[in-house]
Amino acid sequence: GVVNLAPEPDFVQAMRISGATFDAAKGRYSGAWVQVFTKPGTDQFHGTLSEYHTDNDLSGHTIFQNCAAGGCPAFRRNEFGGTFGGPIVKNKLFFFVGAFALRSSNAATNVAAVETQQFAQFVEQNFPNNIASIFFKQAPPAAYPTTNLLTIAQVAAVNPGLLPLSGVLLQNSTLPAIGTVTVPESLTHNASQWHVRTDYNVDQKDRLFFDLFRTNVNQLQEDARPLFQVLLPNAGFYAKLDWTRLISRTLLNEAGFTVTRAVGTNPA
Repeated sequence: GVVNLAPEPDFVQAMRISGATFDAAKGRYSGAWVQVFTKPGTDQFHGTLSEYHTDNDLSGHTIFQNCAAGGCPAFRRNEFGGTFGGPIVKNKLFFFVGAFALRSSNAATNVAAVETQQFAQFVEQNFPNNIASIFFKQAPPAAYPTTNLLTIAQVAAVNPGLLPLSGVLLQNSTLPAIGTVTVPESLTHNASQWHVRTDYNVDQKDRLFFDLFRTNVNQLQEDARPLFQVLLPNAGFYAKLDWTRLISRTLLNEAGFTVTRAVGTNPA
């Protein structure tokens, strides 16, 4: 399944996880069924504040990150926010609100095969109007390779679908064409989530509550070419209106309406 909403822990009062034994009223589920109950307001004002921080000095490094040589990308993560709830009308109408934000840069190491600088210059000089020349000029890698180098002839040998080498390519078949590059990256990853809940006790038998969530995420895409490190925006919206009526001590009627919307784009 797909998780369209992941509430902040401070918004959650309780959770219930059911296996494959839930009743038929909970249709459209083939695996686990997760219920999340958000915190309501009460007759007393209450709230929370929190901050979580970590960075390079507080985290381990991967085997690809050579920090001694300056290759360790910056990593910072700050999660902060708070909640507040209480009565609007004593014993009748209550509210609970909260907002949290994430400001971070994720450390990543991209190992990729890219063209050598010599090959890019060779293509630009001999094929200036070729699409490869335009691509190499407008989208160069963050660094050019110095390891696992393959010549033009070697690339042609391991890619039998290519046309036979001829002309200027055959004359320069020993020119290094591609290699492996290790690019340390510090990728922006910011997000926010806010939540509003209201509860209304109409009378001793009827109760209404409304829940609203809004999330936004912007994450920089990992790529060895800086031109393709684009932001991937994602947004989520969740709203629920619920009414319950107590018919008897053993019978309860419930009606609800829910709207869920998850949107995202990939500019690449």
